[in-house]
Amino acid sequence: MGAFSQVDENSHRSAAVRMHPGRRHALIPLSAHCLHMSRYVCHAGIHRPIDTAGVEVMGIQPPGTIGRAIYDARTARGWTRPQLARLINDAASTASVTQHYVYRWETGRRTPDDYLSVIADVLNLDPVAVARVSCTLPLQPEPAQPLENDEMLRRSLLGGIAATAAHTATSGPLHRLTAALSTSPLDRTEVERLTAATAALYTDEENTPTLALLGRVSAHLDTLTGAIPRAGKHRNDLIVAAGETAALAGWLAWDIKRFTEATDYYEAARAAAREAGHPPLDSLVLTYASYGVTDPRTAADFLIQAQKHVKGPGYATASAWTTARTAEELATLGDEHGALRALDRAEAVYDYAIPSREQPWVRFMRRSRLDSLKVSTLTHLRHREGVQAADDSLSRLAVDDDSKVSIAVRTDAASAYLSAGDVDRGIATARRALRTMRHYGYEGMTMGRVRMAAIVNQLPDTAAARDLRAEVQAALTV
Repeated sequence: MGAFSQVDENSHRSAAVRMHPGRRHALIPLSAHCLHMSRYVCHAGIHRPIDTAGVEVMGIQPPGTIGRAIYDARTARGWTRPQLARLINDAASTASVTQHYVYRWETGRRTPDDYLSVIADVLNLDPVAVARVSCTLPLQPEPAQPLENDEMLRRSLLGGIAATAAHTATSGPLHRLTAALSTSPLDRTEVERLTAATAALYTDEENTPTLALLGRVSAHLDTLTGAIPRAGKHRNDLIVAAGETAALAGWLAWDIKRFTEATDYYEAARAAAREAGHPPLDSLVLTYASYGVTDPRTAADFLIQAQKHVKGPGYATASAWTTARTAEELATLGDEHGALRALDRAEAVYDYAIPSREQPWVRFMRRSRLDSLKVSTLTHLRHREGVQAADDSLSRLAVDDDSKVSIAVRTDAASAYLSAGDVDRGIATARRALRTMRHYGYEGMTMGRVRMAAIVNQLPDTAAARDLRAEVQAALTV
């Protein structure tokens, strides 16, 4: 089993991911207490959670997952699954939720995507925390083990992924036969073409709806893995390109809630990093994965490890990204000193950054995005400079910028304005981000949904705020 293992009913992380009460969007104290008190028991090498009374909870998801949050909140109230199903049906004016639905949610067989807000209301959970927990990836930061040969690498890169519809559609019998018959060694021109195609996918990611891009990324990964045995002296270049492609596929899969698939892709990317001896690729995966980790302490640990892999010339942008993300998570933990120090380091190293000339996966990291990470960090800390940072980030963003990055920049700025009491600017800026989401079909983005849910949680009870709240809720039901 790889380092990034998808949790199911028979396989859990050996250490519980705990919710921190200090996190701004933590679950209610009762649920947080239950998560903190969970322990693990090992039978024949299989880790299963046990409740605080020492009774084994068979099949229930581990702490830090949406299934476990539902289970803890339900049992704390003494409700049965049929009772919870009935309450959800009453609140949602439906009759479709049954006790079997609740069972599948708690055991991780299904995710309650269509009922998250109702569940939060019925169980008195923070809706922002529920949204974030629901998109958590059960990953661990330990590096993958090196592979022994090309065939093992191919199995790692393609294992578990070929079952997806997009991948199957682009890797049919003719495609596979053509790849198998192509036995001549690749020359440098062909390798450069393949690596340039990888870079182009990262560029396209900024402006292409996730679902539309994932099929292309999956097909390109298939092409790269088929070419590795013929790469000769260019083998490492293609392995790195395949790892970068797998990492992007993982990010896209996570963004549309295909969490098992995302974990498979991330694990494949880390295997490629080890095989090629290319630590920066490991940094990329850890940074992507940090967005899918519920516990900010674990996310910060991922990012601190990621920073170690992107030191030296040519990695200034990657270093700034991982360090600024660390500042954001430390701020969420309430570590003001650590967050501000990390933010200072990120800004200092960015002075040497040239995103367009560095790795394809950092080209999105323009100054406006670094500013928005600063905004998010200062807003979490309730720092007086948060509004000025928000102004700066928006000033560096083109008025007509409708990229996915612009959604992050504008929602971070909106959150800063709302936090400072500037409701009008907060609403206007959030509405501009929402317009981009809806016009370009980004409503399904996990990142956008979580950010918009956080903004809704900050809105006061005014007519303008109620209008925005209704618009956001309409968009998030798509």
